[in-house]
Amino acid sequence: LIGTRSGTLGGRRRRVAPQPEVRGGERGATLPERGRRRRRSSSRRRRRRRRRRRRRRRRRRRRRRRRRRRRRRRRRRRRRRRRRRRRRRREEEEEEEEEEEEEEEEEEEEEEEEEEEEKEEEEEAEVDGDSSGPDGQVKRAKGGSPWDCRDGESGEEEEEQGEEDDEEEQG
Repeated sequence: LIGTRSGTLGGRRRRVAPQPEVRGGERGATLPERGRRRRRSSSRRRRRRRRRRRRRRRRRRRRRRRRRRRRRRRRRRRRRRRRRRRRRRREEEEEEEEEEEEEEEEEEEEEEEEEEEEKEEEEEAEVDGDSSGPDGQVKRAKGGSPWDCRDGESGEEEEEQGEEDDEEEQG
């Protein structure tokens, strides 16, 4: 409230003479009950005020424009840096993924070779009539539980989907 020292006193608004320590007090403070301003008609004062306001506005606009330009420049620089970093990261990730895929392929080939060797051994055992397990069943060599899924395919699909999501987020 302009023109009052401390808003409401004792529950009702108090009219107080405009004091200079209150902001806007010397410039025609409002009387809080009526909500009007005291008029002091002076064209010179009005002109001065207008000039001051215009100057302030111009200064503010200039400052804002400068700030905006600086911010834009900074943002552009940051964006460029980020893009470069992201490109480098993406390239590195792709290289790593390719290496991993190659390793996986090598592992799969090795597993296939092992399986073939095991089959050959089993066939030889059958030919020899060597029943190494109960009921004449051949024991599985190095076999995990049958619930151990070593498909490789399902996992790869998930990885590919994840890559697509990453690209959508970045791009």
